[in-house]
Amino acid sequence: MNSDRYWKLKPEQPTPVDEICACDRQYPIVLCDVLTRNPIRCLKCNQELHPEQWEPTAEMVEIVASWRRFHSCFYGLWLDSGEFEEWACQQLSNPHSPVNQRSYEVCQILSEVRLCYYWYFQDTGADNFESRSCCPRCQGNLTKRFDRLVCEDCLILIDN
Repeated sequence: MNSDRYWKLKPEQPTPVDEICACDRQYPIVLCDVLTRNPIRCLKCNQELHPEQWEPTAEMVEIVASWRRFHSCFYGLWLDSGEFEEWACQQLSNPHSPVNQRSYEVCQILSEVRLCYYWYFQDTGADNFESRSCCPRCQGNLTKRFDRLVCEDCLILIDN
């Protein structure tokens, strides 16, 4: 048994110091699939936020690790560009799909410790890509926060 309760969110190799959040205060966090063990980033600098920097409970660590495994299945299929790419893209792009529903739930839980937004998937390389002007989930207004757009009601972050 590993004695570090955060081990499931830590990279196998240490993250370079210049890729770790060094912000002078506690900004909201972002839940996003970035192909690493730790899917938590700082909203302001977009750098990795170590668990010690936001102190999730042991239950939250399990929830985030489970989310990462689940979400990575879809993201990996999309990246693979194989026979499941289109299906995975549809799942990741559908605001009401199970993968996105789980993501919203995780953000609600993490927001008990620190405000958390879910980085909403967009296939920006698609021929039909259009920048969003409203929340994909509730169609509400988006607010600009650190050069990104967020829906404060749904806790969704849009990178346009």
